[in-house]
Amino acid sequence: MNLIQCSLNCKYQKNGVCGLENSALATTDSAKDCIYFTNPD
Repeated sequence: MNLIQCSLNCKYQKNGVCGLENSALATTDSAKDCIYFTNPD
């Protein structure tokens, strides 16, 4: 499991960390460009 820090209001963000099960390190350095971002429903 990769620990990817996240502070976005995202479906996968939990306690400041991306909780997406099969995530890989993102190659972008801008939070708005997160390839895993999904609005919470």
